[in-house]
Amino acid sequence: MSGTPDPYLSPEASGSAPSGTSGKAIASLVLGIGSLFCSILFAIPALILGLMGLGDINRSQGRLSGRGMATTGIVLSIALPAMQFIILILIALLLPAIQAAREAARRASSSVKLKNVVIAAHSYHDNFQKLPVAADSSQGAPVSWRTKLLPYVEQGYLYDQYDFHQPWDSAKNRAISDKKIPVYQSPNARVPDSNQTNYLAVVGPGTVFEGNQPISFNSVKAPTQTIFYVEANHDRAVPWAEPKDLDYDPANPRAGLGDVRPGLFIAAFGGGEVRSINNDIDPDVLRAMMSRDSSDDGGIERELGQPNRRGR
Repeated sequence: MSGTPDPYLSPEASGSAPSGTSGKAIASLVLGIGSLFCSILFAIPALILGLMGLGDINRSQGRLSGRGMATTGIVLSIALPAMQFIILILIALLLPAIQAAREAARRASSSVKLKNVVIAAHSYHDNFQKLPVAADSSQGAPVSWRTKLLPYVEQGYLYDQYDFHQPWDSAKNRAISDKKIPVYQSPNARVPDSNQTNYLAVVGPGTVFEGNQPISFNSVKAPTQTIFYVEANHDRAVPWAEPKDLDYDPANPRAGLGDVRPGLFIAAFGGGEVRSINNDIDPDVLRAMMSRDSSDDGGIERELGQPNRRGR
């Protein structure tokens, strides 16, 4: 007999170490690690090669090593994709909650801005004993109420530069009207950091802003239950200096409202309250809210969840 080891004997019996490492085991380990980045693409081959590698190692009777590599490749091919799958499920479950939280934050931010707008209108009224009309033509070219409120929303320096005898989009006034006014821009604006605004006055027959004659709070029967300003749909957005607002349609009082946010729109009332109003509100109740002379029959009280309060 020669001194050549019997290939069918174990390493212990033959007195020699394994002659090599299973290539399939190595490939399984590499693909198992790769499954961290390309789970399906690498995981299945890693699993198959790992099992085949273990089979080769078992049949080699000790001539091949790599059992740990093959086992690790198999474990990684199963564990990593499973973890990724669980993570994807968790993301899918959490995503609606995250989106809802973001929308709630945007709605709260928009409500604060609209509240600042109606507070500015109150300050204007305190100084002039009247509200700024939607489009004031007393000095020639129509001027938006938003321009009149500039000193009351910390934009007095722009107000001082504005030429009230020229149109809002004249060469001189465009240098002002093209600027972004933070309080006038909705957090949901389609064009961020622009001069567009969704915050419009409700204008038309019977509303607070009817015609070109300014009115006082005393002319509004129930300011706390009357809508002054709204966050209108994106297709109604205008440059903040443009004297254009939301035309009230008695036949469809919700026209132009309710598409910015899911299921509701935001409205500012004369008393300074800003409320979210469901899109499925009774049209008659919404008509009453938009009328400065409405005799409330209890519908507004039920919708707003507050007692009927008259006067400013």
